[in-house]
Amino acid sequence: MTIEVIDIRITDREAGTVRMVARDVSEENLQFFERYRDDGFEKEVTYEWNTRDSRQFLAFKKWLKSNRITQDAKTFGEAMAAVTGRILPSPSGRYRVWE
Repeated sequence: MTIEVIDIRITDREAGTVRMVARDVSEENLQFFERYRDDGFEKEVTYEWNTRDSRQFLAFKKWLKSNRITQDAKTFGEAMAAVTGRILPSPSGRYRVWE
């Protein structure tokens, strides 16, 4: 799935929680809206990582570093700012928040 990152931020510093809100801009989703819906409603997806957990931290770090736009970033804050507003491949569905 391809996503456009709307917002990514640290939501809880004590727990180390990072939350990302993105818009699904995959070709299948866009074709569906083109054919069946014209109300402008776009599907938003939310991802969340607990960076205190080493596995989730490594998955988050790997996803950030896999995006070419973040290669010059020296801190996680710079990397998170660099991906905001960009169209990128989505991270693992394991970290998606289903509401």
